Amino acid sequence: MTAKNICLDFQLHYFIAGDVPHAMDAKIHNESERYLLKAISELQKYVGCDISVRVEAKNEGGIIDNLLLICDKIDISGTLTALLAGFTGSFFRPAIHKTDEIKNRIEIAEKIKSGDFSKEEAEILLRGDKQLKKWISKYYEVISKEETITQIEASIPTGDNQNSTASIEKKDFYGHVIQEGTSTTTEIINGTTIYIVSPVLVKGRKLPWRGIYSGIPIEFKIDDKDFLKQVYDQEIKFGNGTSITCNLQIETKTTIKDDIEDAKTYYTVKIVTQWSDDEHFQYETKKYKRIKKEQNLPKQATLFSDDFFE
Repeated sequence: MTAKNICLDFQLHYFIAGDVPHAMDAKIHNESERYLLKAISELQKYVGCDISVRVEAKNEGGIIDNLLLICDKIDISGTLTALLAGFTGSFFRPAIHKTDEIKNRIEIAEKIKSGDFSKEEAEILLRGDKQLKKWISKYYEVISKEETITQIEASIPTGDNQNSTASIEKKDFYGHVIQEGTSTTTEIINGTTIYIVSPVLVKGRKLPWRGIYSGIPIEFKIDDKDFLKQVYDQEIKFGNGTSITCNLQIETKTTIKDDIEDAKTYYTVKIVTQWSDDEHFQYETKKYKRIKKEQNLPKQATLFSDDFFE
């Protein structure tokens, strides 16, 4: 190490339960530390130089890892210190859910380039770094497997004999683990009403039907083959005020990826029990009978415009 290098101590203290010898599974320790080192490497893009890590001899008391973080740009000592303090505060405390503060990340990134930013601003920036969060997620996913660990404490010196210290209990580890997966909920609403905005009158077209359900514009498909046949045979006409009474299936699919939740709702008409408009009312349990010819007089079939869906 030369005088041109800066060196910061980063210490992790793994607290071990009970009076058992201070030891933990070596495979878990090594695998979790591999992801921690990947996370530390992600900080390089913010300081503009390589960060190498060396390991100091371990001290007594729990399991204590002493890491030396070395960078060859002596003039960014304050920047690297604040960044590591933000790193410690962000990921070695219980996870904080997203807030509006994340929208300030671009401004904070500019501050880091000039070396003028606070620990709190560094925390905001790093909590929004997807790749960094991925490595921290892997770290906690692995270290959670060690049954004897009760708490982790992380600290770095910040100058004037002061340390930036943060700690997290095991019950909060999974708050930093990125959850991924898909779940589906399904609900059937019997005897509800949909006002038709845009029907699909030609068989084979992949376009969805459009309507108003509970005052909300929706797109939906229809599974009632008897009803669809009469639509395609032009036995049922659509104009202003056309509505159907039906059993409606509402399916909500929720996907979580990269800690971001996305929910989509799908509407399906399972059975149509009746339909009506300004001139006609037709009721049958499943099969619709042709409206008498004298009732089915020509009229203007003006449908709602697509403005309902803008």
